[in-house]
Amino acid sequence: MDGKDLEEFEESLPDEDAIDIGDIDLDGEEGDCEDADAWHADLEDAMLEGFVDHSMIKSLCQSRVLPAKHRTAVWKICLNTASRGDPLSCWDGKLDLPEQDTIHQACVDSAAKMESERSETIISDMESIVTFYMKSRAIKFEIQWLDLLQPLSSFGDLNRADIYNCFYAILTRYVPKDDTSDAPYDLFRHILMYHDPELCCLLDSKKISMRDFMRPWLVTMFASRCKKKVTLSLWDIYFQETDPYFGIFLALVVTVNAKEQIISMKNDTKEEILKTLTEFPSALEVVDVEDFCQLAIYFRNKTPRSAFRRYQTSIFGGMLLNSSKGAAKRESELAQSLCLQVSTEDIFRLEDSDLDFESEPNEVRFFLVDCRPSDFYNEGHLQSAHHLDATLMLREPKEFSMAIESLFVAQKQAIEAGNLEVGEHMCLIGSGDKDEDQHLHMTIAYLLKNQHSYVSVLQGGFDAIVSYLTEANVKLGDWLTGNVRRVRELKENRNNARLSDEPDGPSSGSEKGVVDGFMRSLTTTIKSKSQDIKSKVSKLMDGEQGMMDWNSAKPYRGTQPIFSIGGEEEQGRGGSDSDQPGTSKDGSEDSQVELKTLEEWKSVYGIAKVYPCFLVLANGKRPEVCIAIRGDELICLRESKRHKKYAIVSAHPLSTVSKITSKKSCSEMIAFRFQQDGENETAERYLIPDAGVVMKQIKREIMRVLEEKDE
Repeated sequence: MDGKDLEEFEESLPDEDAIDIGDIDLDGEEGDCEDADAWHADLEDAMLEGFVDHSMIKSLCQSRVLPAKHRTAVWKICLNTASRGDPLSCWDGKLDLPEQDTIHQACVDSAAKMESERSETIISDMESIVTFYMKSRAIKFEIQWLDLLQPLSSFGDLNRADIYNCFYAILTRYVPKDDTSDAPYDLFRHILMYHDPELCCLLDSKKISMRDFMRPWLVTMFASRCKKKVTLSLWDIYFQETDPYFGIFLALVVTVNAKEQIISMKNDTKEEILKTLTEFPSALEVVDVEDFCQLAIYFRNKTPRSAFRRYQTSIFGGMLLNSSKGAAKRESELAQSLCLQVSTEDIFRLEDSDLDFESEPNEVRFFLVDCRPSDFYNEGHLQSAHHLDATLMLREPKEFSMAIESLFVAQKQAIEAGNLEVGEHMCLIGSGDKDEDQHLHMTIAYLLKNQHSYVSVLQGGFDAIVSYLTEANVKLGDWLTGNVRRVRELKENRNNARLSDEPDGPSSGSEKGVVDGFMRSLTTTIKSKSQDIKSKVSKLMDGEQGMMDWNSAKPYRGTQPIFSIGGEEEQGRGGSDSDQPGTSKDGSEDSQVELKTLEEWKSVYGIAKVYPCFLVLANGKRPEVCIAIRGDELICLRESKRHKKYAIVSAHPLSTVSKITSKKSCSEMIAFRFQQDGENETAERYLIPDAGVVMKQIKREIMRVLEEKDE
């Protein structure tokens, strides 16, 4: 969690001290005594009156540790076992399983750890419960069951039937099914990658699987690693939440907090790191539990819900019989996915009544990026989506990197401007076709490799958006731009062309067919790239798509540029490296250069708005600059790092603009060409986020100047 996330988390905790995520073992106080007494009294009154349900418990307790005298009663309410009968009443009581000796000895060892005066009763109850559960379910013995039975057996006011009912409810609701599937650990890895890709990649580099260290936490609800009092306090909040995924987010908090220690052990063996990580929860104390759980709730609120709730039947449900085909398909998708998949419900932020836990205050907001090819995007797209042509990764790697960078700049600016339609969570949109989305998958891998957090992909792609809006009976024009029917026609034509080009053999749906098709596409791209490299380099200066042609414009006579562009780009045309804001050509401070803050530039010269962007130099560097219209001039402002103010590095009369072009494959790359009488044509290139909006304003100003000049 970075500093921004921590500030958001601290603000989301009213009347609590700030939490230092770097150290779970906090020396904080349990809270104001009067407040504790107040809610304890309210809870006691409610319990005495009766008719208490889970919603009332959650409202009164608010994810806090319960008073000991009400613990078992509240647990039974939260687990919905308060009114259940005795399932063991119809059992003959025979302890005659083939592994009965092993079960009995394990119960003896478990009871010995409890150091209770009721050890004989505890052993008898444990063995009976385990034996009956195994017989009724026809399954083998699991040693971790005893870790779940220990806390339940420590209460004198729970009889054998109560213990069994609670034990069964816990196994069914909270303990993941991991005997035949890695789904819980695949999901945890995606969630860890979503929040902390650096840590996830570090564990991957050590070949540490998530199952290796977190299985003891999940299958025992942390009871096997935490002290008894800590376990009881933790289960208080666990059961109040009634969220089966709560344990996964508790595991996330533990793993993130162990990050520094894991990094410090990067030269140690895998076994040493695993041992340290597995035992990390043992350092928790009772005073830490509420903060620990609040962090888990925070992470859960910062994770798209559809990214994990759709796997509930695959991960939870106790030792049920064979999973459905749908569950098996979702497990396969989870194992093969590169990142979290979110649904259209999350994209449109609609409430889902199927959720079994209430809405949380922190809402996930997305920055939508449409990664389909340009022809598909231009024909139709979601109005709020930005475009990134994923095919650029192979065709134009340098432009692809610049496009990615411009997306993050646009995202940052929108968030800082308070745009509620944009958030810090980036969701990539593909076409929904496995073959078409190969480049999308490479884009995801690129972002994760560069350790960008909050990266997800829309399940089903653009097709899912159209289907969802159609089923919702809303007008597509209110949400989409372009011709949706034409998008589908393009897709069908491309699919038909791909199928007609495939040789006889495996179908396009088979794994081999997909790989072969992708390799052919890759080979074709590389060949095309090598054949056209010279023409592409020569076109880099001009762009392939002309936006406006001002060859008929009448330039000012005798007007020279006020400043030339600094940096290495101008070295071949008489410029020098010293042409930077605030310095003269000899490197000394230039008193003639005007330095002002952006607000001063606006107020002094009547500049309505400045547009942050990147100046693209010939050497590939892209310093951050701002462009603006000052009167009848297009100026470029660059910040002096020494003075923390801006200076003009170039200024051109708008009437000298002869042509403005953009790259067809990267519409944010804008090239301005300037032509004055008797002078050679000069060019400046910028990478401009939201280029369409910016260029519309600049075009309007250029037209105004030309009309005034003609008059």
